[in-house]
Amino acid sequence: MVSVAQERTTNETKIVVVINTDNHTVSHVQLLNTFLKKEKTAILKKYPKHSFFYGVLKGKYKLQEDEISPLAGTTIVVHTESQLFPEHNFYADKELLTGDSYTLGKIKTEVVNKKKGELILIAQ
Repeated sequence: MVSVAQERTTNETKIVVVINTDNHTVSHVQLLNTFLKKEKTAILKKYPKHSFFYGVLKGKYKLQEDEISPLAGTTIVVHTESQLFPEHNFYADKELLTGDSYTLGKIKTEVVNKKKGELILIAQ
């Protein structure tokens, strides 16, 4: 299988953070526009036991199909109180503190700030 990845720089890109509710990890980060083009039932079938949160990415990232991989130094803001499907009320940020490492999909990040409704991460 051959796939092409694109590298992009942005002031701000709207994203969706897909979180596995079983192990409390971020499994995917995707572009909001392409994610919203899918039917809700298809999304829930593809990602069972997942929650979906709005977010913003500022900086450079690689785009491979629908998957986003932030590059080092990129800021990721996850809106922990703003979900696509609110009936799945979950986000495991309560234990994270400034300076903690956090895996975002396949990317390691560091928590730089945590306040009510927002988790701010920097890609390593």
